[in-house]
Amino acid sequence: MHPNTLTMVLLFVSNSAAISIGSASNFGACAGQTVTSTGNTVIVGSVGTSPGTSITGFPPGQATSLNRANFAARRCIADISTAYAACKGALAPVMLTGQPLDGKVLSPGTYSYATTAALNPGATLTFDARGISTAEFAIQVGTSLDLFSNSKILLTNGARACNVIFCAGSSVVIGTNAGVNATIVAYTSISVANEAANRGGLYGINGAVTLINNRINSCSQPLLDLSVSIG
Repeated sequence: MHPNTLTMVLLFVSNSAAISIGSASNFGACAGQTVTSTGNTVIVGSVGTSPGTSITGFPPGQATSLNRANFAARRCIADISTAYAACKGALAPVMLTGQPLDGKVLSPGTYSYATTAALNPGATLTFDARGISTAEFAIQVGTSLDLFSNSKILLTNGARACNVIFCAGSSVVIGTNAGVNATIVAYTSISVANEAANRGGLYGINGAVTLINNRINSCSQPLLDLSVSIG
């Protein structure tokens, strides 16, 4: 095989991760301290912070609602914290430590990285629900998750972004023009580069979510047209 040929790996896992994000499904971005946007970010869904109160860049950014340490924001952080704990505690029959996410096709179940995980520039990761609309996926990341520029996370055969959850033990970085279909949870903070798009939600439990000209669709809201970014 030529070294530049993409290898597709289909991993089958018998168990399913029973994880609910609860009211957080209404939020495109929620953080413990701050949500900051630069430029014309569009969020179909709410934005929230709790216990912090700093939300900046809206306008010119757009969102369904802004919630500063109110009941909705507190509940979002509580529900996503519960989901994070469930994700971290789920049985992980497939260890992927040291392997890039590039080219993998993952079936429903739980996957684990002891430390860092990465989807390299221009690479694609696919979640295959195998025709089960309720299929769930949990990807445990011990420390940081990097989804580099122009990378794609795709859903096939009934997979839903609300049922694909990454739980990172420290931070998450999403690169320029990346197209992500997943719920992304970081114990601390999430940084999203210029013109990246996400269907799902971005949740920085104890820190910040930082955005630049992004397109974000929460799980519970009708889909924004992100086809240019996600493909």
